[in-house]
Amino acid sequence: MMKLFMVVMMVMGGWVREWRVMANGEDSVNEGDNRGPFELLCKIYNVAQHPPMKPVDTKEYQKMVDDINALSAAANGKESVNTQSEETKSAQTQLIGITREAQKLLGEIKKVNPEGEVERAKNTFNQVIFGEHGKEGDLYHGKVNGVQNRITACGSKEKEGTGAGKNLVVDFFCLCAEPSSGDEVVDKVCGVSVGSGRESGWGGGKLVSPDTMWNQVKSGCQKFATQSVTSTQTGYFLHREFVDTISAGGNVKVGSLETSRKPGMLGTAVSETRESNFNCNGKKEITVRDKVGSGSCVFYGNRKWAENIAWLKKFKEGLQLIDKLNTETASWQHQLTTLLNRARELYEKVKADTQLEEEDTDDS
Repeated sequence: MMKLFMVVMMVMGGWVREWRVMANGEDSVNEGDNRGPFELLCKIYNVAQHPPMKPVDTKEYQKMVDDINALSAAANGKESVNTQSEETKSAQTQLIGITREAQKLLGEIKKVNPEGEVERAKNTFNQVIFGEHGKEGDLYHGKVNGVQNRITACGSKEKEGTGAGKNLVVDFFCLCAEPSSGDEVVDKVCGVSVGSGRESGWGGGKLVSPDTMWNQVKSGCQKFATQSVTSTQTGYFLHREFVDTISAGGNVKVGSLETSRKPGMLGTAVSETRESNFNCNGKKEITVRDKVGSGSCVFYGNRKWAENIAWLKKFKEGLQLIDKLNTETASWQHQLTTLLNRARELYEKVKADTQLEEEDTDDS
């Protein structure tokens, strides 16, 4: 009986070896392998979450115009003296012209609707993070735009993921989420835990507790937050860095001694051959019988990433909206400040001239 038991155990052991190459050093996806890509996505997320927009307040512009109107009224209305000085009359006329110019500029500002443009930019960056019509609250109801079966959503060597590049949430999960099955788990592949067994994770076709995983991602991204970002240049730099990273490709480990690159892929995978035959399934080992590799990765396809990755395109669009609005805001502020300062100068001149005329009249 004991001999029969030993034979059965040996056969079962052979089956296990046939189905799985056990994780051992460089022939598996390991803890921290995706730390670099995670940091890059975090920096992009931080810009999208806190876009570098200058404050915009139409009421402030209205107040500046009201101040100009008041100065013009004081210099030309009942408070003014019927002066005979040509210089004073010229100053009064110039004030009227400044008032009209300020009112015209305010009308143009209201047509642009800067507060509306701010909301448009914020919505664009929201799509970067959560996708079209997506919002953070959806995660608490188990909904994630672009998520289906993990391989389908994240991609493989043969085909880009259907959810790849749709929004940052999906890409973070493809890159970092743990599957929910025992020895396949790669703990902290991104340097932080995203998912924890049965309670949260992404194994096969089931996404469990995406809100918990998203909170873990955000917590991990806090260490890469940049304080007081007021320029879009950081965003453009990260856009270029991401395209360069995707162009170079993600790491594909072939055996224990070789690593190749897969352009269009972000993350880490393992493959039995140099053909880079792998699935972005979140697992760490190669399935030998099917000769299919595994990986914590996201595959965006083979070309035109700047055009085809939806969130990356939206990220650049958002930066351009901010640039346009910031330029307009600075111009409006400068023009109205210049007009207000000039109005004050002219008012003071009219005031001084009229006082002199009043004194001359009294003396006579």
